[in-house]
Amino acid sequence: MTDAELRNMVSKTLTCRIDKRENCSEKMDQFLKRCFYHSGQYDSPENFAALDKKLKEHEAILENMWK
Repeated sequence: MTDAELRNMVSKTLTCRIDKRENCSEKMDQFLKRCFYHSGQYDSPENFAALDKKLKEHEAILENMWK
């Protein structure tokens, strides 16, 4: 599965429950941009290390956006 495939799957069931439905599509798009797929096994230290690396990369990007 790719990030785009995950976002597509999530978007099909995503509903707006904030701001009294104002700006829903914008809020959903913002949320979906923060959704990523990472394949791995629960019992694999290597897979968790790769996930940790990916999360840190995404967190750094988000931190730079807020500066």
